[in-house]
Amino acid sequence: MNKDLVIEKTKEIVSAPSCYPELKNLANAWLASVGKDDEKEKFDKYIEYLKESVSPIDACISFLESDMGKQIYGDKAEETIKYAKDKKAAGEDTCICPACQAGKVILKNI
Repeated sequence: MNKDLVIEKTKEIVSAPSCYPELKNLANAWLASVGKDDEKEKFDKYIEYLKESVSPIDACISFLESDMGKQIYGDKAEETIKYAKDKKAAGEDTCICPACQAGKVILKNI
């Protein structure tokens, strides 16, 4: 595991507007525990939740096309939907939001 990369990407997750509050709490708890006795326990909880939180691209597209997604993205909704579909066509399998993209990198590097 490249710990520096995981720390960097975890900070990206925490700062992403799309990050779920519980994931943000677990990520911050792990960051605060780095180098301490409870680091492994906090890391394991964080990674378990991260695995559940990183969404597949199809779920992302479905959300973007929903009324809620369109409300959140407003004028950028159609552009964002197109971008997600283009990424899927190019082989992307994970949600395009910054939190999911950073999470994907972490999960591939642990």
